[in-house]
Amino acid sequence: MNDPSHSSAGGTKDPRIQRVLASVMDHLRRFAEDQVSQVDALVEIGVAMSAQENVEAVFEMILSHARKVTNADGGTLYLVNPERTLLEFHVVHNDTLGLHQGGTSPVEVKIPPVQLYRDGEPNHKNVSAHVAHTGEMVNIPDVYRAEGFDFSGARAFDRELAYRSVSMLTVPMRDHTHTTIGVLQLINAIDPHTNATIEFDSHHERRVMSLASLAAVMLTQQNLIDEMRRLFDSLIRALATAIDAKSDHIGNHIARVTELTMLIARAVCEADSGPLAGANYSEAELEELRIAAWLHDTGKIVTPKHVVDKSTRLETVFDRAEMLSTRWQAMKERAHREALEQLLAEAGDSISRDAAARVQHELDRMLSQMDEELAFILKLNDGGEFVTETRAERLKEIARRRYLSEDGELPALQEDEFRDLSIPRGTLNEEERKIIQDHVVQTERILHEIAWPRSMKDVPPIAASHHEMLDGSGYPKGLKGDEILLQSRIMAVADIFEALSAKDRPYKEPMKLSQTLKIIRRMVDEGCLDGDVVEVFINSGAVFAYARQHMAREQIDIDATGAAVSN
Repeated sequence: MNDPSHSSAGGTKDPRIQRVLASVMDHLRRFAEDQVSQVDALVEIGVAMSAQENVEAVFEMILSHARKVTNADGGTLYLVNPERTLLEFHVVHNDTLGLHQGGTSPVEVKIPPVQLYRDGEPNHKNVSAHVAHTGEMVNIPDVYRAEGFDFSGARAFDRELAYRSVSMLTVPMRDHTHTTIGVLQLINAIDPHTNATIEFDSHHERRVMSLASLAAVMLTQQNLIDEMRRLFDSLIRALATAIDAKSDHIGNHIARVTELTMLIARAVCEADSGPLAGANYSEAELEELRIAAWLHDTGKIVTPKHVVDKSTRLETVFDRAEMLSTRWQAMKERAHREALEQLLAEAGDSISRDAAARVQHELDRMLSQMDEELAFILKLNDGGEFVTETRAERLKEIARRRYLSEDGELPALQEDEFRDLSIPRGTLNEEERKIIQDHVVQTERILHEIAWPRSMKDVPPIAASHHEMLDGSGYPKGLKGDEILLQSRIMAVADIFEALSAKDRPYKEPMKLSQTLKIIRRMVDEGCLDGDVVEVFINSGAVFAYARQHMAREQIDIDATGAAVSN
């Protein structure tokens, strides 16, 4: 006999049962949708974590999802500061009050941080500080009736904004060492059916604890990345400091070249017209260039100090000008002695006034000539002096002079002294120039030993090509034109500009801005430097920003229009 409450298809015709079944199905549907939503949100957070491009957005996402699964009116994500003395407000949300501060919001959090210690003792009066110290979750049904914590601040906040804080869930964010690195706090769970404020239940606690753990993993991972980045950066700066320390005269050269390189690079990125308008570097590429600039002189760590620091033509381990001064003084004293011996040999015991005057005249002539020769040599020893053809001939005349010593007759100028004084420009002879140029080869060799991440794979070639010239006259490979990376061409301009304009070289007068730019533009005309880079450097105002920061006031003799300025 069939039950009249069931249809032949096995279904029910009883409306009461149908309503119950419909209600159950509706709850199951909503539960399933909620679970799918939870999974989607966790997947979204996981994807954001793996990308790691916007940590603030991930934290905001975690706080927003924690509020969503608990239907909380507000929430706060705190982070423990590096000194572990404060809980700093990182993200603050409150729908009723329309608050959205910190995180990705342009509005900064203005709330003072929570003190983790009071009078040297752990602060357990503040609930978030207590959770940070103990690592234990605290769930409070009504903060106005809670015991053991000081909620005077919350009450003052409520009075000021006409708000009522009721339920509160505070959860620690702990890393793999069980150290609290932050706190996730939710306020006022809302019943979705009645809109009444309710307490957070155990279901809420489990979900928020999971999200807090996820946030802790994210923060720990980012902290580790940041710490490694800071360590790497500090090692690079330490190496650069050691290289600069090899020279008594070129302090902070690498730091200034790095700053100038980045000024030019950013100006290139901002160029909206001209040949370089499309040269836009990502932040990762700019970081790669910055690291390359810090390491561009790494090879100098193996370059002899007296070559790196050679400020005069005669300088080796010491400046041989002192030896020449002593030698010329000895020659002058010998001339005195020979003049006296000659006078005695000619006159015997009776020395006439005319004979004495003649010998004295010849002696004075010889001494004057020697003084002039020594002054000429000392002037030529200055690396800022050019050895013209006329000066080279004069030097040859001086080199023909001979003098008597304990070892017999010797040339007044030794072969290596004559060679170095004959250097047409600068202070380095060919052998020393090859040693200096070899620092770029050593730079590339050293940098190739480092296991660079993919984002920095071009650090070695960028750093090792900053002395290449567009016309192929540079070193070490003699690259030409587009064979040279644009980043290296930018660094070449920065390196030369810094060397010409530096005010801390005691062996040369600081070059004025107008003269520095004249030389830079001449090198462009000669086909050495990239004219497009130089024009962006000048027209963007980057050159004047650098000059104001690193050049002496009296060096800046022109303004952005090229007009002369008085100091």
